[in-house]
Amino acid sequence: INSSYGSNYGDIVLQQYAVSLSGLLKKNEFIFRIGGDNFVILLNKKHEEHFREQAACINISIFINKITETLQIFSRCGIYEIQKNDTIREVLDYTSMALKSSYNSISGDSIKFEKSMHESILQTTRILSDFHRALGVNEFVVFYQPKVNIETNTLCGAEALVRWIKNGKIIPPSEFISVLEK
Repeated sequence: INSSYGSNYGDIVLQQYAVSLSGLLKKNEFIFRIGGDNFVILLNKKHEEHFREQAACINISIFINKITETLQIFSRCGIYEIQKNDTIREVLDYTSMALKSSYNSISGDSIKFEKSMHESILQTTRILSDFHRALGVNEFVVFYQPKVNIETNTLCGAEALVRWIKNGKIIPPSEFISVLEK
């Protein structure tokens, strides 16, 4: 939260937002601020949908420099349904993965964790880690695909295609190009 009103402005907004969220909680539900503008909220599954609907309507009124400002708060959520034997680290990691996915989503501001998110992040991490090593050991090879003028049946150029050859196998470009582009 950035503002020309000063650094305390963001803190005031976050505090009031937390109070507003707390007011939506039922018995045995909890809210924790884990840093910045990130909160963890532990909800009963039966209350989740109603909570999200109510949280989407939160407005904050702030009195600054003799003026009252009303702010509509927009939030994104990463949702994870806690499983038996989950560690706190796993719960936070999975929730964080879902939250990061919500920033790339056009389907909504609340995204539920799916196992594929974890697998995707692990694959991305493997590719990035292997990429630096692969550069050092020349696993990237350029192949030239000829371009032919079909009217004259003559060579008119070539397209350079990079291939990653790891342990004698070609890694399909679809598995690494998009990761490296990001």
